[in-house]
Formats: sequence, structure tokens, C-alpha cells
Amino acid sequence: MISLLSAQRYFLFGRDRAKLPQDVGMAYPRIQLLVFDGCPLADAARSSLQTALESLGLSEFEEIDLLDPATPEQLRGWGSPTILIGEEDLTGNEKGNAVGCRVYDGQTGVPDPEFIAQQIRRVERKLR
Repeated sequence: MISLLSAQRYFLFGRDRAKLPQDVGMAYPRIQLLVFDGCPLADAARSSLQTALESLGLSEFEEIDLLDPATPEQLRGWGSPTILIGEEDLTGNEKGNAVGCRVYDGQTGVPDPEFIAQQIRRVERKLR
């Protein structure tokens, strides 16, 4: 199930919407993937994020096009790809002044699923 809402795309993969953790009262941070069309690392970041979510029994994230005019101002200025968990950058970096390419440390240029899952659990603990 994918629904398109202006600059935002919500992804559900392989899960029943009624069984998501936020529906049964568990703390669940908002997870956003910020990208722009043509970003060479967007697919790899999306795949890594999906793998991390699946490992935690989660399935939902919001993908936002940084170049879409409907994108909220507070989300502009991040590099692509950026993963926000509970409105915090995955690596603790601050937003910049303009949209640009972003390359993470490591061989693939994107965060590995284990690191993403670790950061999601960290934010979940803060929400409890």
C-alpha cells in the first residue's frame, strides 16, 4: 500500500497496517527519508532503512522529496539521503543551508541497517 500526498510518500511493506507498533500503544518515532529525484544513494539508503525496520518488526516510514515546493521549510537544507528519526538526524548532524548530496562514512556511502536499527531503538527508549 503506497499513498501519495504531495511531497510525502508513505511506505508499508510486508506488514498488516493494523499490527504496527504505534497501533498497539508502543512508542514509535516518526521515521523520514529525505531525498531528491536523481540522488545516486537514495535507493541504497531506502533499502538499508527498510532492512533495519524489518529487523525491528516495523514497516512504515515517510519519504520526502527535498526539491518539491510542497516540502515544509523545516525539512529543506538537509543533504540527500538523510534519515530523520523522531525529527533527529540519524548521525546527530545538523541541517545545512542548502540541499546537496550526502555521503555517509563506510563503503556503501549510506548507513548500514544495524546502525539505523540501533538509532531507532535509542529514540524509542527516549519516547517511553
